[in-house]
Amino acid sequence: MSQPPSVHVQPLAPLLRVLRTCRRNDLLVISADGEVDLSSAGLLRRALWQDLPQHTVLDLSGVSFMAAAGLRVLEEAAERAHLERRRIAVVATTRPVTRLLRLAGFDRIPVYSRLADAVRELPSWPVAEPLLWHSIEERGRLAPRGLDQGSAEVSRKARRWTTGRTTFPRPCSS
Repeated sequence: MSQPPSVHVQPLAPLLRVLRTCRRNDLLVISADGEVDLSSAGLLRRALWQDLPQHTVLDLSGVSFMAAAGLRVLEEAAERAHLERRRIAVVATTRPVTRLLRLAGFDRIPVYSRLADAVRELPSWPVAEPLLWHSIEERGRLAPRGLDQGSAEVSRKARRWTTGRTTFPRPCSS
């Protein structure tokens, strides 16, 4: 009896590489290279949950694919930045990433096409908007995305809505 031929299986290469670089004491650039999907989004999340300075730029110019799991990481980062009164920006140049951000209506944090512009302009931007909420000019109130002012039950004195989602996953240690 002959034995079946042996098959050598190569281990999967990591889909995503993430690098954290301090530009100044108050500015961190997190660069991602590869694909952001359900299996690799945790790596990006960990990079965004470690100690962060006042300003963070997430450089996704090396990302060739981004799934909804990556968008969720960005939404969590925007919400955390808002609650902690920090500023965050994204650099996106590849079509898959810019298309996903545009289709999802991702407008809570500024998106740049060049890293140099993000580093230069981020300190002048307002603090990130909270997750799933946007301003409504009418009567100066804030309302949940997808609700019109008539269906939102809010008092005249309301300054802003609270999301009720103030819990976050624990920061992962490196």
